[in-house]
Amino acid sequence: MDRNYVDLTNIINGALAPVVTKINTLEEKVDKLTTSYVARDDLDKLRQEMVMRDGYEVRLASLTARDTQLEEVLKRIDIHMRQEIKDLKDELSQKDQAVLSASDRGWIRFSQITGTLALIIGLLEIFVGHIQFH
Repeated sequence: MDRNYVDLTNIINGALAPVVTKINTLEEKVDKLTTSYVARDDLDKLRQEMVMRDGYEVRLASLTARDTQLEEVLKRIDIHMRQEIKDLKDELSQKDQAVLSASDRGWIRFSQITGTLALIIGLLEIFVGHIQFH
């Protein structure tokens, strides 16, 4: 009788072996699915982050547009300031030339007056030298 139980046990074990193997395989698949399973809480958090991201994208777009406008304004200001600096340099160089011209005119006038005085003194010397006073 013991032999019948042993044989019966071997038959049952032989019949259950594929079932046990199949169950183990299914357990492994379930474990893999549960590790990559997304819970409702995870989806809610993700949804909230997406809503926040949408708000940030709008803000980013407006900031980018504002940055572009400011860059254009700065470029125009830079061009304007460079032109102003160039105009001021030109004006200063013209004033320097005018000052030099006034200085030159002063020297010319001084030279003319000095020349005229020298001519007068020379003529007086000749006149006095030819006339003899007794």
